[in-house]
Amino acid sequence: MRQMWKYGAVAVVLAACATAWGQTVPATSNAGDTAAREATVRKKMEENIKEIAADGVGLEKVLTFISDTSGVSVGTDWEAFGKLGINRDSGVELSVKDIPLRRALTEVLDQVSAGRATFWVENGKVQIGVKDQTPPEKKKRAAVLIARARELAGQPRAAAHLLIQARVMDGAGDQSLLTQVMGQVKDGGFTEAFSADGSVVLAAEFNAHQQGQLKDTLKEITSDGQRLVKVIYFIRDNMGINASVDWSALGKAGVNRDSQVTLSVKDVTFELALQTILQRAAPGKLGMADNDGVLAISTAQELASSPRFQCVWAYDVRALQVGQAANSLVPSVRAEVDAKAWANGCYAEVSGGVLFVRQTWENQRKVAAAVEKLRGTKRP
Repeated sequence: MRQMWKYGAVAVVLAACATAWGQTVPATSNAGDTAAREATVRKKMEENIKEIAADGVGLEKVLTFISDTSGVSVGTDWEAFGKLGINRDSGVELSVKDIPLRRALTEVLDQVSAGRATFWVENGKVQIGVKDQTPPEKKKRAAVLIARARELAGQPRAAAHLLIQARVMDGAGDQSLLTQVMGQVKDGGFTEAFSADGSVVLAAEFNAHQQGQLKDTLKEITSDGQRLVKVIYFIRDNMGINASVDWSALGKAGVNRDSQVTLSVKDVTFELALQTILQRAAPGKLGMADNDGVLAISTAQELASSPRFQCVWAYDVRALQVGQAANSLVPSVRAEVDAKAWANGCYAEVSGGVLFVRQTWENQRKVAAAVEKLRGTKRP
């Protein structure tokens, strides 16, 4: 039998890339300074870290290590976490390499909170807490962004960014102000991305390298009753990609780390090998999907319905809001995605010259292609 990779490291390792991380700048009341400071932190959060490997390490230790090593100040609302049954010693099992710090932090929080925790950048600091649970709470946070946008005279792009995020956050925002500000924005055709609840600003792109690796050929894998965890991690390490297994969701489907897998395949893609493994472990119940550059393995139902695997992309469509294009915009992008995928809180709607689409990361790829095609038809 082919040698399997053994997962047993008890370590946390994080190395920032060559660029030095700056220290947190004291907060001021100037909205322009605040926006610039937060933009700097968000940029740093997109820089790749070399590696994080944790095997049952306590949450507080992982977060402290990330903060100390990166130089980015992190504040955690432990009281709110306690109400969710999360504490400082909640174990983290994570192994990722060459991944943005933002993405690694998301994986850590999703793992311990089942998607109920989040983080956001505020006054040059990363705040970690519980996702807003009620419309009033979301509206209150959105109002802060709208107020700051009003103070950004002469910086329409920065103001538009805040207003778009506010719209994602509470579903209403300030459409008239957004329309006004967007009319002043010179750069057209931009796309922004946010987590499903609008708290985290994302990079609107996919990990093309990982997508290509899934199509690479695996010479052979043979498993005669091996543990599922061992087989999956063997595939992950041979692919050299970042993958996250939702063991909690798998457990509800009657699958655990020790579930046995028997298979023997040769000259197949890594993608097909993984699909075969999941099918053998629980026929018709499990699946995998690209989730912001990390391969997510969970139940098919969870992947299709959980906000954890959804995001909101905001597309500048001012140039498309003329003539017939205006009427066909939303139907065109909706048609690119399976009709069933528009359930579970997903939507596509236009507000203030911006097309807001809530979908899974994989479906956003299809929507983005449709929008780009429409944009192309309007260009000289």
